[in-house]
Amino acid sequence: MDRSLTLIGLAPAEGATALAEAMMREPGPPVLFHRAGSVALLAEPAERGGRLALLRRGKAGLLAGLHRLQRRLEIGCQMGPFLPFDPAAAACPEADLPRLLEGAAEPLAAALQARGRRHQWDVILRWQPEPVLARRLPRSAAPRARAALAEAVAAALAE
Repeated sequence: MDRSLTLIGLAPAEGATALAEAMMREPGPPVLFHRAGSVALLAEPAERGGRLALLRRGKAGLLAGLHRLQRRLEIGCQMGPFLPFDPAAAACPEADLPRLLEGAAEPLAAALQARGRRHQWDVILRWQPEPVLARRLPRSAAPRARAALAEAVAAALAE
């Protein structure tokens, strides 16, 4: 049975070995790469059981996996031209990857050349709701009501 790969991103073939080694310094599954022409696709073996396996790991396990993947994507972007892929959407059977890559090597090389050094990151701000709510709620609001609202907002943010 052919294993499925989660594609991490596209990089120049010349530095693919060093990039995979740097990514593997982060704990997690091995980083594999396949070359075609001047580009290489980097991938990880997909978790057995797919999305259900991810859900079974629970919130802490899921967040740890996302953090690991984020670190690997950041390493790719810091080492040179790199186009990260959406791990939720970029999956491929390992046997199909060489054929897929060879057929798209030229356009992928052009995309890497044009956009491989442009990266945008989202910043997540975490805040305590109590000080903000204190400014928004009327002074006459009961302290218990303020605390209940703050707890509800904190719970929603945590999810």
